[in-house]
Amino acid sequence: MDEVGEKPWRSMARSRGAKLRSLREAQNLTQVALAQLAGSSQQTVDRLERGDVRDSSALTRIAEILGFEMGDSVLTQENVRHVKNWIEQPDAPVSENPFANMLQRLERIPVYAQGIIRPGHIDFEQVSNIVCPQPLMGVKDAYALLYSDFDMAPVFAPGDTLLIHPYLPVRPGSDVLYRSPEGRSMVRSCTFVGADHHRVKRWLPEAEADASYEDWPVRHSIVGRYLRT
Repeated sequence: MDEVGEKPWRSMARSRGAKLRSLREAQNLTQVALAQLAGSSQQTVDRLERGDVRDSSALTRIAEILGFEMGDSVLTQENVRHVKNWIEQPDAPVSENPFANMLQRLERIPVYAQGIIRPGHIDFEQVSNIVCPQPLMGVKDAYALLYSDFDMAPVFAPGDTLLIHPYLPVRPGSDVLYRSPEGRSMVRSCTFVGADHHRVKRWLPEAEADASYEDWPVRHSIVGRYLRT
């Protein structure tokens, strides 16, 4: 029975919100990450999960990402099982279950670890993949980086996942992933773009330096991040 004075739609919104939250948690997504995927805000996701709103312009996109049928009245254990199986084996063939097929269609991007040492050189190594976030949807060769340095704190901290757009032009104020021909890498804030170099800044300790295009031929823009959980 609804609480005294409760609006008629509130019970439905609470039930829907609980299902959305269960699906989000089953996919290991934070509210912030889900909001970024949906092009919305963490506050909107939170209000939907608590049942505080009847509707939202972001609801359809959030439901699509999570595989939530808007007409569903029950979050079945079968659907939760498909979510968990898909997370553990994202490349495995899916069944004819429509829920599983919807999950399989979600675009994913690789996540690389920074500075893994291999025999003879230093390189990036793919360690996982994630559902493609909204800023990178449809971007060829987009990827994410598991950041491991300390010199950009508090902007970026070790364990953050940085979202990388390899084709977005760098401009002053951009955060950038730089890579050298030898495999070195650094994340810096670009303060100046010249004909043959960038002026770049780090935060810990605070310092500026020039980064020439010859020494750092790979210059990829950082368009967002997932905080370490």
